[in-house]
Amino acid sequence: MLVNETTSLKFYLQNFYTPLAVTGVGFTDLLPDGLVVATPNGLVGDCRGGTITAIAGSGSIGLSGASLPGLTDCTFYVNVTATKPGTKTNYVSVFANEGQGNTAEAVLSVTGPYTVTVTNNGPNEVTGAVVTNPAPAGLTIGAWTCAVTSAGSGGVVTTACGATSGFGPLNTTANLKVGGVVTYTIAATVTATRGSVTNTATVKPPPGAINSGASCTTITGSNARTFDAVTGICSASDTDTVVP
Repeated sequence: MLVNETTSLKFYLQNFYTPLAVTGVGFTDLLPDGLVVATPNGLVGDCRGGTITAIAGSGSIGLSGASLPGLTDCTFYVNVTATKPGTKTNYVSVFANEGQGNTAEAVLSVTGPYTVTVTNNGPNEVTGAVVTNPAPAGLTIGAWTCAVTSAGSGGVVTTACGATSGFGPLNTTANLKVGGVVTYTIAATVTATRGSVTNTATVKPPPGAINSGASCTTITGSNARTFDAVTGICSASDTDTVVP
């Protein structure tokens, strides 16, 4: 699913291993970081007289006071919305007056788009600038699109994406008038469970083009930028920390 999309979590409880009733059945589901109860919460179903708590926008879902006679079950659904990309593992442990129940697990993969913007600040227009964005360890790159966000002016080149869409790590081209801008919107999933992930995109001028680096000044830190005066390649990277 994508960031800001909504999906339904199914809660299924059963008492199939004894003919005796269990009482005071409940749980508190603390949703993983990046998931919240949707607005509206889309609650459907019930659980044997129990109270279901699912406050829109909150980070938890709860059940309390349910009673399951022997050989019975209950099912209900609550909608959740993704707010951050990554793999979301949700654990629920059920309790009852008669003792601790089982623990269930559900895993959601949330894809979050990011953008790569390529600008030609001159002095020359270019045909076939090479744009790359390989997938670093801990990040899977999915579908991407490219759009002209500024046509630029002058010259004979028409600002255009070499490809308007694709899938996987970026390795494409762009034609740019002076002042021309193309923007890549890229879907990605963070697969790392801890540590840092550094994602880097580069732009290489075509043979014969000159990049002085005046518009690619060095920046250090988590949002870094570097310029290679020999190749004319401008690289921009973003480093984020994954918290387990």
